[in-house]
Amino acid sequence: MDRKDFENLTESELRELKESIDDVLEEKKFRESYLKTNPKGVAIAWVIVAVIISVYRYLTI
Repeated sequence: MDRKDFENLTESELRELKESIDDVLEEKKFRESYLKTNPKGVAIAWVIVAVIISVYRYLTI
C-alpha cells in the first residue's frame, strides 16, 4: 500500500489493520515454533512410550 492509502484511512480502520497485522504475525510465530518441535518425532516418541507402558502393565499382571 502506498502512503496515500494510509492517509485516507480513519483511526478505527488503522486500528483494525494493526490488529490484523499483529494477528498474522502471532500466527506465523506459532506456526514456526510448532514446526520446530518436529511433530512427527514427538508422535513417534508418544507411541513408543504408550507401547512400553502397555507391555509393562501386561507383564506385571
